[in-house]
Amino acid sequence: MAKMGGDAVYAKRSDRGCTDVLCLLLLLATWGAMISVTVMSVIKEPDIVNILRYPRDEYGQFCGQPGSATEDLPRALYPTLDADFASQVAEASSLPFWEYYKLKFTSICVAECPDGLSLSESALGVYGGADYPTGDAVKDDSSWNYTTPEFTYTFRTANLYGRCLPLGNTFAAPEQVLCVSPNCSYAMSALAINVTECAVIPSRADERETWEVCAEDTGSAVCDAQEKACEVAVRVETAQTFLPADGDETTDALTRKLAQYVALTLRMWDSIAASWRVVLALGVALPVALGFIYAVLLSLFAGVVIWSLLALLLGGMVLLSAILCVHAGWLDVPTDAYSTFEDALGAVASNDTAAIASAQAESLLVPAGSLSKDWYVVFAVLSIAATLVMLLWFCASWRAIRRAVAITEEATKVFSTLPSLMIWPFVELGFQAAWLVYGVFGLAVISYPPVWGGGSTTTLLALAHVAGTLWAIQFIKACDYTTMAAAVAYWFVTTNVEKDGCCGAAKCCRGWSSGLGFPKLLDAAWTVSTRHLGSLAFGSACITICQLLRLVLYAVHAATKQTKADRNFLVRFLFKCAMCALWCLEKCVEFVSYYAYVHIAIDGTSFCVACRDTFGLIVKYPAQTAINSLVKRLLCGVLLGLSTPFLASACCFLYLDSLDDFTASHSPLYSAAAVFVIAWFVASGISNVFEAILDTVYLCAFQDMDQNSPPRYLSASMRSALGIDAASEEAGGSAEYFKKASDRHQQAGGAVPVAREDGQPPMRAISTSDGIRA
Repeated sequence: MAKMGGDAVYAKRSDRGCTDVLCLLLLLATWGAMISVTVMSVIKEPDIVNILRYPRDEYGQFCGQPGSATEDLPRALYPTLDADFASQVAEASSLPFWEYYKLKFTSICVAECPDGLSLSESALGVYGGADYPTGDAVKDDSSWNYTTPEFTYTFRTANLYGRCLPLGNTFAAPEQVLCVSPNCSYAMSALAINVTECAVIPSRADERETWEVCAEDTGSAVCDAQEKACEVAVRVETAQTFLPADGDETTDALTRKLAQYVALTLRMWDSIAASWRVVLALGVALPVALGFIYAVLLSLFAGVVIWSLLALLLGGMVLLSAILCVHAGWLDVPTDAYSTFEDALGAVASNDTAAIASAQAESLLVPAGSLSKDWYVVFAVLSIAATLVMLLWFCASWRAIRRAVAITEEATKVFSTLPSLMIWPFVELGFQAAWLVYGVFGLAVISYPPVWGGGSTTTLLALAHVAGTLWAIQFIKACDYTTMAAAVAYWFVTTNVEKDGCCGAAKCCRGWSSGLGFPKLLDAAWTVSTRHLGSLAFGSACITICQLLRLVLYAVHAATKQTKADRNFLVRFLFKCAMCALWCLEKCVEFVSYYAYVHIAIDGTSFCVACRDTFGLIVKYPAQTAINSLVKRLLCGVLLGLSTPFLASACCFLYLDSLDDFTASHSPLYSAAAVFVIAWFVASGISNVFEAILDTVYLCAFQDMDQNSPPRYLSASMRSALGIDAASEEAGGSAEYFKKASDRHQQAGGAVPVAREDGQPPMRAISTSDGIRA
């Protein structure tokens, strides 16, 4: 692999040139075109921004728009919702609730949303009428003069983004106590407890032998006597639901469904808003803290963690093979195995938990469904073969696994100098969030039918806008990944150069006293932004093309789902195969591209040259590259990416569930779900940091061994783990070749290329005066 700067692993900035400039120009042209189309769309339809900001009434006026006739009426009420549902019942029944915006509803602007049910004539809500402002109404012709009808509305609503949407109008009636024994006839005739009539139960009209205990207006003395006389009683709880008179069973069901989703949305929002401090602490701060904890654990127990994860992976495949063998009829489960399992689990868990776990285990092992036994035989054979292949691969690649452990241990040292790497993903998340917001806004503006006619032009412009947004997001990810790789590569050839002992005084935790490593990260960002944005645009474009192909295929599949073609097994099979093939293609392109980003950060090459170097790496070290990728997925994808959000959400739920004041009016489940989503994004960013460090250390170490004899930049621990300083008999006649660089230079009377006390690069290796800094 050709290098810039002779035998130096990291190319000096002064030796780097601007790479793939045409791709950068194409990206900038794409962004310019996107912004131009968005601006033109707003110019063609100026009201599009107001449509997104304000609700509209029946006459096209924007409720609450400053300076308009409805400025003092910021909410939109739908007074004839049931009648509107009835006129569009076919469409409404087939649409999910989030697509109800496609329906046409009568709406008027109001000052406040009705917040209670009123059955009093004097308290009825009256809206509209002759005084309703229509000064900004969209008139069909010059003779337009229409008086707004008067609407009476008596039901509860909730304000959701300026829209008054219905809530449930069900209320609990006072509880009744009905005496069953003695019966009503006996109580009226034989007992002097003031029972004058039998109770009427609407749901059980044929049962008239009960009487109400302590009915309304019953004195306390008589009530006590009735309670003592009643031998068998039942409590009756009654809920009364009030519905519009012009509705029917279908419209009532549609309104009820909408009200349920509105209530669910409000409960979720109220729960999250009431616990926002806990949500932010556990969704943001906890994943960052866990990232540092994982780094410390990996630095101390990387071998234990990696071998344990590989063992768990192999054990899971063995368990899957056993389950398939049971379904195939090759293995029999003893009849008392489930009860034994339940008893054993009951010793450490509750009886209910043990029973549920036993039932789930039985359902997993007992064959069910329409899948034939022959298919289970095929799957069992494939699973056993895959398990054996993986076992043999692990055994044959044990040296590569040891190297992966050494690389992981070396990678965790980065945080002592660059602790800011752990919070660097927030920069990426911020840029991605901004572009996503613009992308959604631009897509909404372009897709609005009146803007571009709603035909093929709208479709093409919308598709181009989506492609540009995906390209921008991938470009941001590429810049973030390459910046981290450049900073780590610079650390590898400077701070991490071999020094006496495991951690010199000037080397240990240097980053905590030098701006947390932010200056080096910013310097790396400057190197990337002034030299290699074109190459990153090239790589992100390749990934975007794959994503766009998948998106188009999904759109075609969705469009043909209700047609005869979707009922054809061969067509569905081909769609699934094509989707799978495009997914595999995207993952392969991502794999090569991200290794290419690291090559760009280290060598300063163009994207095509970096891809060539990546293929050369795979060909030269196939086992090591495969093992590193597997370990990286287990460490970053499972240990960091999955365990962190689950742990954060569990902590949130347990903490909020223990607060009686919170659970009295809110549900901790919604807050825990919000924590899981936030923590998943943060943990994904932190996992990306670990992946960038592992890839960079791997490439730097192996390039150092390939280019330099002996290696110039490997630390003492890395040299030992990779066998650079093995015993002379292990090296044979080449023992001199494998001596430490420090020993060779001391024997020759030369200086040792170590990191200087001021944090600058080694004297022999590179110099900041040449512009080498990341």
